[in-house]
Amino acid sequence: MHNPSCLRSIRSATVIVLASLCCCLFACAGESAPSVSAAAAAPADDYLPLQPGVKWTLRTPAPALRDKPVVLEVVAKDDAAYRIRFTNPWNSVEWVLIKDGSRIYMKAAVIGGTRADLPDKTLYFDLSASDGASWSNAIGKIKVEGPALRVQTPAGTFDRCIRFRETTKGGDDMVWTLAPGVGFVQFGEGPFAFLLEKKEQGGTETPPPTSAPKTVLSAPPRTARQVRVGISDNPAAHVFSKPPNRMTPSEQKTLLDNILHYVVLSAQIGANGKYVSRRWDEIERRKGVLDFADVDGNFERAAAVGQSVELFTLRAPDTHNRSTPGDLSGRRFDEMRERLLALADALAPRLAKAGVRRVCIGNEIDVYFKNHKEEIAPFAALFGAARERFRRQIPGVQISATATFDGIADPELRKRLAPILSQTDFLSLTYYPLNPDFTIRPPDSVAADMKRMTEIAAELGLTGVVLQEVGYPSSPLNGSSEQAQAQFVAHVLEGLRAYPGTFEFANFFLMCDLPDWMVNDFSRYYQLGNSARFKAYLQTLGVHDGAGRPKKAWHVLEENLTGITGGTAVLPTQSGHLLQGRK
Repeated sequence: MHNPSCLRSIRSATVIVLASLCCCLFACAGESAPSVSAAAAAPADDYLPLQPGVKWTLRTPAPALRDKPVVLEVVAKDDAAYRIRFTNPWNSVEWVLIKDGSRIYMKAAVIGGTRADLPDKTLYFDLSASDGASWSNAIGKIKVEGPALRVQTPAGTFDRCIRFRETTKGGDDMVWTLAPGVGFVQFGEGPFAFLLEKKEQGGTETPPPTSAPKTVLSAPPRTARQVRVGISDNPAAHVFSKPPNRMTPSEQKTLLDNILHYVVLSAQIGANGKYVSRRWDEIERRKGVLDFADVDGNFERAAAVGQSVELFTLRAPDTHNRSTPGDLSGRRFDEMRERLLALADALAPRLAKAGVRRVCIGNEIDVYFKNHKEEIAPFAALFGAARERFRRQIPGVQISATATFDGIADPELRKRLAPILSQTDFLSLTYYPLNPDFTIRPPDSVAADMKRMTEIAAELGLTGVVLQEVGYPSSPLNGSSEQAQAQFVAHVLEGLRAYPGTFEFANFFLMCDLPDWMVNDFSRYYQLGNSARFKAYLQTLGVHDGAGRPKKAWHVLEENLTGITGGTAVLPTQSGHLLQGRK
C-alpha cells in the first residue's frame, strides 16, 4: 500500500493563514464621525454583550501560537462608546464601538497610539441581519454567514451562532463568530481558528454551556519508553469525489480544509508522529525536473501541529511497480545511480530541515523482487550508494527499505533479499493481516505477529521496528466489521506498549475510507483489476467512513492513544476493556 497523494494540485504552503489578516486591519481612515445617540437596551438574545470588564480569551490548536491567544476586553465605556482592546499574536488594536440596539458601529481604531477615526455610522456588526446579508464601508465589505451555526470550543458548544466575514479593501479576510449571550467564540476559520477558551466578567469566569472537552494539542516530550504514532490524514470521500485537478477552487479549498481538520484531530488525540512518502516518478515526472510541493506541504502540516516526521519513504520500487521516471524504463537499477544521487542531493536538505529521522528507499520491496529476482543485486548496489549519500547529507539519519510483514516472515524470501536487508538500519514493515484471497485474519493474531516482528529484527541484527503502515478493513466482503477493526487497533496498541524499546513508530492507515475513483485507480496500479475483495479492503481501511463519521476503531484511538505516546490515558490490560460501550 502507499499513502495517496491527496493534494497533488493543491499547494498547502500556508496552514496558518490568520497571521496576515490582523496586520492590515482598518487600513483606511475616514473623516471624523460625530457622536451617535446612546445605544438602546440590548435584547435578551444579545450576540455581543458589552460591559466594562468583560474579557474573551480565544486560543488556536496550532502549537506555534498556542501560547499567544487572542484576547478581547472591554476596558471602558465613555458616554455611548465602548473601548475594546483586541490583542492578538501580531499586534494590539483598540476599537471604539457604538452599540445601537442590534447594530454595532465602528467609530475609531487606535493602533500603536495613533487614532484613526472612521466615517459616521460605519456599520461593523449587524446582529439582526439575515444569512447572506452584506454591506460595505470604509473598512471593506462585511457579509453575514449564519445565524444558525454550531461552534465547538474548549469553553463549550454554542448553538445559533452568527458569523461575520470582513473582506478588507486589500482583499484580506477576517472572520468573527459570535454566540447569543456570550459574544466572541471564534476568530478565523478552519482547523487552526482561535476558539473561546474562557469568558470573564470582571475577573469572574462565565460558566460554559456544556462541559469543556479534553483536548491534547501536541505530543509530549520524547522519553526513553515513548512510541511515536501517526495516522495517515487523508480527506473524507464525500469531499474527495473526484481528483483535485478536476475540482473548482472552492472544492479544492474544502478538500484542503478537510485534510487540515484531520491533521489537527490526530494531534488532539495524541498522534505525535508522521509518515510521508512519494514515488520517484511523482517527484521526477520529467528528467531533471523535481517537484517537492506535496512533500513540503506534508512537512509543513506536521510542523504546524507539533508532529515529528518519523519516516520518509521514496517508493521505488513500489509493491508491483518500479515507479522510476519514464525515461529510465528498461534500465538496470545500478544504471540509475547518478539520477538517484541527484535526487538525494535535492531531497536531503528538505528532510534535514523537517527533522526526518528515518528514510526508506523502496516500498514493499519483497512483492516486487519476488517476481524480479534478477534485479535484487543491481538494486542492492543502488541502495548502498543512496544510503551513503543520505547519511552524508543528514547526520544521524537511519536508512532502510520497507517490506510487507508476510513477505519478510518467509525465511526463503528474507534470505533472497539479504543483499538489501544487510544494509538496513531498522526493520520497516507494512502490516495488513490478509489471507491470499483478501479475507482478513482474526484481530487476535496481532500479538503473535508483533512478537514475530521483534524476532525477525533480532535475526537481522536490528534493534528497531517501524510499522510504516498498519491497517485493517471493516468490510464484510473481507470477513471483517467495524468491531473487528476496533479490536485490531486495540491489539496493535497493546503490542506497542508491550515492546516499547523495539517498536519505535507505527502509522495507522487510513484516517478515512477512500472514494470510489481512487479505489479503482489503485486497483489498476496494483494490477488487480476488478477484484471486489481487494477494492473493499482498500476502501474500508479508514477509521472514519466515507462521510467522515468516526468508526469504532477511531474511538479506541481517541480514548487510548495518549497512553501509548506519553499522555495521561491508561491502556487497560485486556483488549476487550477498550471496546466496552462500543458494541
